[in-house]
Amino acid sequence: MAKARHFLRIQWWVIILLAALAVAPAWAGGWAVVTLEELPAQVQAGEPFAVQFSVRQHGQSLLPGLLSTITAVRADTGERVQAQAVESKQPGFYEASLTLPAAGQWRWAIDVFNDTHTMPPLTVMAGAGSAPATSPAAVANPLPWGVGAPARVGAAALLAAGGLTLVWRRQRRRVWLVGAAAALLVCLGAFAWQWSPPTALLAEGEVQTVSAPQPAAAGEGIAAVDPQQMGEALFVAKGCIQCHQNSDVTIPMNANDNSDFVFAPDLTSYQGSPDYLRLWLTDPASVKPETQMPNLGLSEAEIEALIVFVTASQ
Repeated sequence: MAKARHFLRIQWWVIILLAALAVAPAWAGGWAVVTLEELPAQVQAGEPFAVQFSVRQHGQSLLPGLLSTITAVRADTGERVQAQAVESKQPGFYEASLTLPAAGQWRWAIDVFNDTHTMPPLTVMAGAGSAPATSPAAVANPLPWGVGAPARVGAAALLAAGGLTLVWRRQRRRVWLVGAAAALLVCLGAFAWQWSPPTALLAEGEVQTVSAPQPAAAGEGIAAVDPQQMGEALFVAKGCIQCHQNSDVTIPMNANDNSDFVFAPDLTSYQGSPDYLRLWLTDPASVKPETQMPNLGLSEAEIEALIVFVTASQ
């Protein structure tokens, strides 16, 4: 009995610690919106390119001091590349250097707060440092239910461990104590899995063939690309899709994207004036001082492309 009581004390301390870790992201902001500063222009295999982005708490206040990982997966082979982003001199802004070793289509995402923020896919051109092509293969996803699922499993196991412990305290049967210990082990394993590096960007058996448009050469600008396609890519890359719904988005999104907090107006059938939208995207607070939408510092070309995409259904 003394051993059981000792285990019970340890179990409750572990439960308290895991509960604190589980809600830590909520204390820090709970969820965030990632905004890519610029879409990569021309990406060549074997050549590094810069990725710069900002992270805003609830899409509003810039969040400094975060750990974030960029994961890219080659669509036809499942080849994976990861890079850790570091905070730039400006708080809340992060940067990383990413090198994709082989030509082809790559899906990539930025992971913050254990949530995945899918970016528009990249078409990587062959370069001097590119790896030889390999035969296509379907990519199996070891986490088809999403990278965030282990945390939910861990939370459920945590509750189960607590409930079984309460039952044991009343009935004093060893089976309940053993069940609580098993649930606690499941909880520990699930949280350890959750906080491991992201493992998948493609659904089971999926071969990704859709890519977002990129300028043909660095410095050419987004005006050289179809504005509606570029607007769709920007709608995803700038984080609009994290707050707004738009059924016209065809870029495949990850099943575990941070999309549970979509609360802003649905823009699928936007009927407003393009002139109003232009003012809004230039400086939201100048149009509506109490707005929650921040000024993303969009360029004129980016604003025009977003207007074309959002107003396409008119």
